[in-house]
Amino acid sequence: MIFFIKMLDGKAWKALVAGYDPFMITVNGVSVPKPEVDWTDAEEQASVGKARALNAIFNGIDLNVFKLINSCSTTKEAWKTLEVAYEGTSKVKILRLQLITSKFEALRMTEDESVSDYNKRVLEIANESLLLGEKIPDSKIVRKELRSLPRKFDMKVTAIEEAHDITSLKLDELFGSLLTFEMATADRESKKGKEIAFKSTHVDEEAVSDTEANMDESIALLTKQFTNVLRKLKNTNATGMNGQTSNQYRKRNDDSLTRRNNENSDRRSDGYIKKKGR
Repeated sequence: MIFFIKMLDGKAWKALVAGYDPFMITVNGVSVPKPEVDWTDAEEQASVGKARALNAIFNGIDLNVFKLINSCSTTKEAWKTLEVAYEGTSKVKILRLQLITSKFEALRMTEDESVSDYNKRVLEIANESLLLGEKIPDSKIVRKELRSLPRKFDMKVTAIEEAHDITSLKLDELFGSLLTFEMATADRESKKGKEIAFKSTHVDEEAVSDTEANMDESIALLTKQFTNVLRKLKNTNATGMNGQTSNQYRKRNDDSLTRRNNENSDRRSDGYIKKKGR
């Protein structure tokens, strides 16, 4: 708001800071407002500056805040009303500044927080202090950021302190240096993670390959053993059948021999009987 009013013109800003008093003239010993038709060019410009500043304030606030200043006739009066509403009295302002200082000193960057997010938090507190009229020096902000970084930034902090004069180091330079370091670290960790994942995958593939090779060997051995068992079974069956065939053949020979003996015996008996009968 301040910079916007300053950009309007110098008269508008002067009306806000110094105020604007109506131009008066004395008529018959009585002080009365000077008619606008009698204003000089300087008085005309001063009045326009006051109107511009007051219009800028009215358009820069919402309806609820407008109710606080709608009865104000001068820019200075409206501005003072807003200062008290937003900043409080001098005692309230001092208390708020103390709270902001405590918040600033307690700032710490968390392990999972990015440099950008932490820098944003620091600047938000610095801007709160500035709005209350107290600017935190850049050198103090730089020292605060360097002191409140996580341990993973220790080497970078040491390098910055050795390479730069901390009292003159710009805040944007520090931010750029830390951001570059963070990006480089993240890139290295990403590559390291990919290498570990590749090694793990390679080991898993080797384990699977070894397992498959062992299974192939086991199957080959089992097949060989099964083939041997089948061969033995075939040999056993063949031997049994050959023995059975020999027995059958021997039995048939014995039966044939018995029949021939019986037939010969019968013939001899018949011959003997015939001889005796003669």
